[in-house]
Amino acid sequence: MENRFTDNNPFLEVLNGRAVDPAPVMPSYGTGYPVFPPGLFMHRRLCELWHRRIQAAGVTEKTVTFDEALEVAFQAVSEVMDEVMPPPCCLSATRSLGMPSRRAVSGSRIRRMEDGFVWESANGATLLRAKRGTDGVWNPPPLAKPETALGNVDRDLARMRDALPKLKAAGPPRPNFRRELEAGHLDLIRAVKARYGGRVLVAHVPNAPLPQCYVHLRGPSSAELGYDSLLIALHSERALMRDLLAAFLPRLDEEWAVLRDIGVDAIFLGEYMSGADVLAPSLYKDVIAPYTLRQIEFFNEQGFKTVLVHGGSALPMLDILKEMPWHGLLVEESRKGYSNDIGEVRRRVGPARALLGNVDIALLESGSDEAVQAEVCRQVAVAGRDLPFILCTGSPITQATTPDRVRLFCDSASLVAQGLRRRRER
Repeated sequence: MENRFTDNNPFLEVLNGRAVDPAPVMPSYGTGYPVFPPGLFMHRRLCELWHRRIQAAGVTEKTVTFDEALEVAFQAVSEVMDEVMPPPCCLSATRSLGMPSRRAVSGSRIRRMEDGFVWESANGATLLRAKRGTDGVWNPPPLAKPETALGNVDRDLARMRDALPKLKAAGPPRPNFRRELEAGHLDLIRAVKARYGGRVLVAHVPNAPLPQCYVHLRGPSSAELGYDSLLIALHSERALMRDLLAAFLPRLDEEWAVLRDIGVDAIFLGEYMSGADVLAPSLYKDVIAPYTLRQIEFFNEQGFKTVLVHGGSALPMLDILKEMPWHGLLVEESRKGYSNDIGEVRRRVGPARALLGNVDIALLESGSDEAVQAEVCRQVAVAGRDLPFILCTGSPITQATTPDRVRLFCDSASLVAQGLRRRRER
């Protein structure tokens, strides 16, 4: 089930196990999150374009059609791509390329406010609220701050047991991509693919069963389940946890084929909370890995290229991870006292598997240009030279990272390759 949008895409070449020179660059696997660059740049450009339209109309309020909303969103995405991360590049299907529905936009209005504007549907629901900061820059969307307080373990375990029959009967909230397509949510993906074709890899970014389960159980207040309670359940309530994780596996009735058919080529599967800094490898292998494996197999069978994004200390887990049939592996950068050296990852998984780099986001934000290019050169040398490798950061890029820094990173692999060729020619 190969996607018709895959011709000459260097990312897919790598995920198919082939080396590409220079290595393709993905500034962040979370390319579409509007709170992190480059998705943040697209959010700000979108705000600026709407602001200009209101000013040009000379009004304080204007109606918005779906076609106009699609036009403005496409302009914001394409301008940022061309300026900051020129194709070939990667975008997130359900974040930077998500649209409000036709129904929500129908009859909607944008209204000017002090230092910004608000876009509301006909029934008053907020579609976009934008405000400039004192520096004149559009503020990012609010970043959720999960509750970090310890839970009540006995209470939390009881809630987990009570949740299981409901999850078995009705399941958690699930997407249905055919309904999303019919509603217009996916129209921006189609517009981007029509313009850029195979030069843009579009990826869907779901979470693995464990983080899905935790987010669902902790509830909208982020305070209904302590993280410590989850860890205790993984140790002491393994049968319960296996049943809970099974409830969050993907299903065919979610219509994943719709995503594939409109040009979504890859799945970036976020497996967080599963590093050796918090879990023993034996526990991961016994309780969590079987469900991550089933999820990867499901997406592979649907015709996607699956990239496993593993958060936390990865080296002690590699003997387990490398047995899974992912097409690419990304591990977090070294932090919090553990090392995820990409050279050691390459040595452990072997030369045939595709790896994504893990350049430190702090280096990208504030390191010198020379230091960034030196780290790029090192990662390519130890993990990517003549091997399947995508240059990437190890975490979502910080909000303080500027567009010129992201552009430097996107250009870095080509600059390093040019330098190596010049040295060879001397």
